[in-house]
Amino acid sequence: MTTIVQRGYVPMLALCFVLTACGSGANTAPTSAARATQAASTTPTADTSSASATSVPVATRPAPTDMPASTSAPAAASGEGLLIAVGGSIDLPLVSVLTKDGWKAPANLDLGLCLSHGNAFMDSTGGLWAICTNAFKSTDNGTTWQQVNVPFSKEYAQIEVAALDAKDQVWFASTEEVIVLNAKDGTKVAAYTATDTTKETNFPHEAMTVTKDGVLWLGGLNTEGSALVAFDGTTWTSYGSPETMGVDSYVTPNSFFSNGQGTLHIVAGSAIYRVEGKKLQKVAGLDAGVSSVRQVAQATNGDLAMATASGLARFSNNTTTFVKRADGLPSNTVNSVALDTLGRTWVATAYGIALQNGDTWQTALPSTSGLGPSRVERLFVIGAPNLPPSAATLKTTTISGSATENNKPLAKTKVQLCSETPSLFALESPCETYELQQIVETDADGRFTFTNVPLATYGIAAVAGSGKWVIFLSDIDGRADETVDIGAVDLTERK
Repeated sequence: MTTIVQRGYVPMLALCFVLTACGSGANTAPTSAARATQAASTTPTADTSSASATSVPVATRPAPTDMPASTSAPAAASGEGLLIAVGGSIDLPLVSVLTKDGWKAPANLDLGLCLSHGNAFMDSTGGLWAICTNAFKSTDNGTTWQQVNVPFSKEYAQIEVAALDAKDQVWFASTEEVIVLNAKDGTKVAAYTATDTTKETNFPHEAMTVTKDGVLWLGGLNTEGSALVAFDGTTWTSYGSPETMGVDSYVTPNSFFSNGQGTLHIVAGSAIYRVEGKKLQKVAGLDAGVSSVRQVAQATNGDLAMATASGLARFSNNTTTFVKRADGLPSNTVNSVALDTLGRTWVATAYGIALQNGDTWQTALPSTSGLGPSRVERLFVIGAPNLPPSAATLKTTTISGSATENNKPLAKTKVQLCSETPSLFALESPCETYELQQIVETDADGRFTFTNVPLATYGIAAVAGSGKWVIFLSDIDGRADETVDIGAVDLTERK
């Protein structure tokens, strides 16, 4: 058995919205009145600077889409399709690809931070993209990956959001810039800055979509500019603050999707809006329990499936219902949702992925399948892939370490391991609401060991000398049949 020394990370107390990779279909383009009030347009300058990844044509595949919704195209047979799962672990950012032949070996990529940036899609040549604050592309169905250079002019710039358009161009936004690359060969098509286009310091950068008619939409909280911006290829339109758009100050766009008629919709707060002139007009109110909507998929009958921090929310006939762990999901934290060509719902959660088959849910976990990451931030599905049956043999790991306080061993204290980031808002213990949780007690030297736990990314909390639970690590990646030693962690500064 191999012992690996690893350090985890303390979670940041921040509210993050994950970008939405939806929005195929036409939108309501900026009106002439809106254009008259925005900053002057900028003509993009094309060049031949190339990204580091190259594209090799592969077998013809279904045309890509930047919206995870069902289409009117003939349904693929069950098992004919492909899935990309982008992991959110900081130490071990894995990407897994599922094809008709089963799971590819997980790829450990330098994706950067995925918590609010993750995306995945397929371009028209069959190239697979996995994007967090760094971007990667595979031209062999996920067997190998190459990093893509996004040439932001600022050294500190990173990818905040990204989307694929109908012309096979990938749009990347940092806080201050938008870069457009040719998906096939990585050459730069255009570059824009907020100061030159919207005449504002920053772009909104929590959500992005490019609709089929080529209009770029950016949305999100923006203290240095507008909360919603559109670009139709010629003209940039800034919609101003939420109050300017006729909604409350805290209502900022955090998801986009287009309905069956191609009208762009915006999820903000606990409601759905569409753009009318330069205002947001409420289309439907969601139940109060719907918050932090991370992605939306729309069925052919108009029903919505929404990935939220409180489960999978379904909106039908002006009524919202939730699907949660008790209903078969592996976690209540749903980060991504997609519908395949058979109309089946796929979800990515903080503890594995799940596929709805009729009235039941089939799950894929690292401990019983070829899925690499347990914390999956982004899911892309094309066609109708099938999840292989779970393995009979459980893949396990061992996690050990020691707890100290004022640099002295903390003996006989409780330490809890959980399959998601621990929460101090729980009633009894930080991990009580999660699928996997285990409590052990430290020995006289403050040592603790969790043996033979299912393979996953874990968080750890402990009871400090004050008698209160504190979170001290949130991102510990297990390795199959190996011991991961996190070393000594002092709880003094974590009260």
